[in-house]
Amino acid sequence: MIETTTALMQITKNLQGILDEIGFEFVIPDGVGKGELPAVFDGKGYTIIANSNKGSAKFLCGENKFTLYISNEPYSETTEYVPVSTLLFEPENADEKDVKFISNEIEDTLRSKFTTKKLEQHSSKKMPTPVSKAAVKSGLAEFDSVSLANRLTLIYTDLRDEYKENVDRYGRFLAEEFFSEHIAPAVLETIKENNPQKMKKLFNLLNEVYDNGSTDVQDMIAVTILGVIDNDQVLLANCLEYMSETLCPIVINVNWYLGSRKGKKAKKLLKNPPLYQPPKDKKSLFAKKD
Repeated sequence: MIETTTALMQITKNLQGILDEIGFEFVIPDGVGKGELPAVFDGKGYTIIANSNKGSAKFLCGENKFTLYISNEPYSETTEYVPVSTLLFEPENADEKDVKFISNEIEDTLRSKFTTKKLEQHSSKKMPTPVSKAAVKSGLAEFDSVSLANRLTLIYTDLRDEYKENVDRYGRFLAEEFFSEHIAPAVLETIKENNPQKMKKLFNLLNEVYDNGSTDVQDMIAVTILGVIDNDQVLLANCLEYMSETLCPIVINVNWYLGSRKGKKAKKLLKNPPLYQPPKDKKSLFAKKD
């Protein structure tokens, strides 16, 4: 857990280098002293402005989101901004790694928008926008695979590049490949380690997304990600106290099936599908003979 103001203070310090590079500086609100957080709080979230003669940037932090807006115009009360990056930020579950991750993402975006110098690892495709907690809470939306990927890469920050590469490679997010090849092995290591703090953080996320997610994302969690337990009773036992009442029986049943003869056969077919054979031409009974 980290205080929002503490996180924002660290983020502003982390961004000082890129702001100097692109010729921006933070706008100090009235009443804010030197060395204090250059932010305005409106009761819901914090707003921070960085300004220059070639454009400006606005950072909004609130409702478990950190959003970067930019404009090609210097800051004024009438400046219109467009959102270019939205990252999930949950202070109650965040730590210094999450703060560093957000700082790096914002730095990459600012550099790509306000300089001609591109980072090699910078994604050329616009990253898909995750469904917000507010939208889910209001009943207007369900968590989807993008939401799940976005939040899991806040836990497994080293997989963020793979997430971007997935979107770059296919022009959209190919969820099955990303979760099976990257997330599932990382989750398996967490379950094997069975560190209470890490397990609680992981399953708090999985429980929330599963309980409020679409059918597709529920399948991703129960089958693609937690199916990697492969009916190992020790590993399954490690998870029992952390899974929600809705997720737990599903995961048990999925793993039971995957451990059965039919389940093993199905997994074998998925890993080694039979070679494609084109259908044979059917000869008509009434075809003329030569």
